[in-house]
Amino acid sequence: MPLPLIITLSLLVLTGITASSASNITRTGCSLTRECNAAGNCTQYCTRGGCRNMTCPQSVNYCDQICTAGGCNSNCEAETCSLVCTGGACNMTCPPGVKECHLICTSGRCDFNCDVDHCRQDCPGGCENTNLPKGVTCTSGCNSAKCDSANCTLGCTGGGCDMTCPQSVNYCDQICTAGGCNSSCEAEKCRVVCTGGGCNMTCPPGVKECHLICTSGGCDFNCDADNCKQDCSGGCENTNLPKGVTCTGRCNAVVCDAANCTLACTWGGCDMTCPQSVNNCDQICNAGGCNSSCDAEKCSLFCTGGRCNMTCPPGVKECDLICNSGGCSFNCFPTVIVI
Repeated sequence: MPLPLIITLSLLVLTGITASSASNITRTGCSLTRECNAAGNCTQYCTRGGCRNMTCPQSVNYCDQICTAGGCNSNCEAETCSLVCTGGACNMTCPPGVKECHLICTSGRCDFNCDVDHCRQDCPGGCENTNLPKGVTCTSGCNSAKCDSANCTLGCTGGGCDMTCPQSVNYCDQICTAGGCNSSCEAEKCRVVCTGGGCNMTCPPGVKECHLICTSGGCDFNCDADNCKQDCSGGCENTNLPKGVTCTGRCNAVVCDAANCTLACTWGGCDMTCPQSVNNCDQICNAGGCNSSCDAEKCSLFCTGGRCNMTCPPGVKECDLICNSGGCSFNCFPTVIVI
């Protein structure tokens, strides 16, 4: 015999499930449970996936929505929200009015919609990050975004992505593992990495610290930050090294900031210079035939292939000129150490 209506409602109250949410407990292909405590904190679980309506209203203080098999529609209007999709292909939404929202999709193919004051999105595997913090973009094959209003990490494993961070972000990491990305960072502190080569990498004026890293060469560096460090193995167009620093020809490795520089030329025939503004400068010519000139406070010029022109003008405090294969021309006014 069916239970009377009053007993049915009493059971819903005892189990912590409201009458308004009771219709969402079971659906075809979906096993959904909801647990709430007296403090107004709720957790919803969808263990079989495909839950079409996981919702938390504004009356809830903290809400966890967990979809373990994917394909869920999750919507949270609570004060603080955490939406997790471990199976992928979820629609996950935090509308305006929510104070803090964390969207997590571990298998990709999710659709993020986050319009809250403090929004963090974490998506390895590829998602439609439709509402990253204002000015942050990660498009064209971007597969990982961990972002809130202060810090961002953007990842592109398939290459060819466009990634940007605006001035409003404090710290930004942009990582392109397959190359061919366009990366631009205007955050206070930036680290832009290209492990696949062939990237355009930019830190415009106004950035305090910028580190550009290209491990496979063929990158175009444009760094006008206050403190700019550039690390390029494999050959890059270092268009904006610190003022007065040059490494041209077939220069293939540069590690440089405003105080210290290491310039390397693997194939020879490079022109390398360091100005007085640099504290320490290393210039390395492995195949010979380089023109090396150093005006820094301390200079070490190496020529392992021979036939180099190596110069330390007056004003340099310490200068080491090292030519291992002979045929070099030394021009050094401080003390010379010849090996």
